[in-house]
Amino acid sequence: MVARQERLTGLIRSVLVPMLEPAGFVHRELHFVRNEGEVIEVVEVQPSIYGSRFTVNFGLDLEFLEPLAPWIPRPKLGPHAQDCLRWIRLGELLPGQEDRWWSFESEHARQASGNEIASLVAKYGLKWLTRHRKKDAFFRHAEARLARSRSPRRPFGRFEELRLYCAIAAWTERDAEVANVVEACRRTWPAEREHLEEARRLFLAATGRRRAPKVPDGLSALLTYVESTRTALPSEASSARVRRAPRPSSRSERSRSPRSR
Repeated sequence: MVARQERLTGLIRSVLVPMLEPAGFVHRELHFVRNEGEVIEVVEVQPSIYGSRFTVNFGLDLEFLEPLAPWIPRPKLGPHAQDCLRWIRLGELLPGQEDRWWSFESEHARQASGNEIASLVAKYGLKWLTRHRKKDAFFRHAEARLARSRSPRRPFGRFEELRLYCAIAAWTERDAEVANVVEACRRTWPAEREHLEEARRLFLAATGRRRAPKVPDGLSALLTYVESTRTALPSEASSARVRRAPRPSSRSERSRSPRSR
């Protein structure tokens, strides 16, 4: 197992490090992260649990949105691609849009895979990061996620998606959109907080730990961020009713597993 990991690390060191380091990425073994203002860009190599194969994942995150489950550890370098707000696998960016894995079993396989990966990461992966790190792309993604979270049980959507939509609307200076959902955030936070408290209890039980970070006040953190952007924020008392955000016209780029989040 160690020898297999070393073979893959050596391959990535020779193929991706020369490409990504000059572009501003810092890395630790198979994990590459670049900060561009508030946007965190991730390139991460994922080994297969079934043998000497690997794939490459790309992720985009926002540094001003703190995790709502801080008891789940995150690398100091930055989030894993699959923990980002949106992520995608390299194979899904290729013309066939199929999940693809590359072999590093033999020296011949490593050479062939390395040459192909270097070309595909540059041609498709980095271009995906560049295209979707723009503010408008983040807003469209948040808009689509909020629409998918609505249901008869949750007519205003889930707090997680409302929080994302509200924060990104403030970040992109969309005052009207913030005003449309801020009261829905207030109303859905109590149920989300209960859900997170239960998730924390299950985490402690599963890991045998006695302590873990508490559930953060996600609503207060959101409102503080919104206020910091100097976006007009309606007071709780003046919000006579919940106004829904406009129904998005864009459809989701991909299904949740693997997710483009």
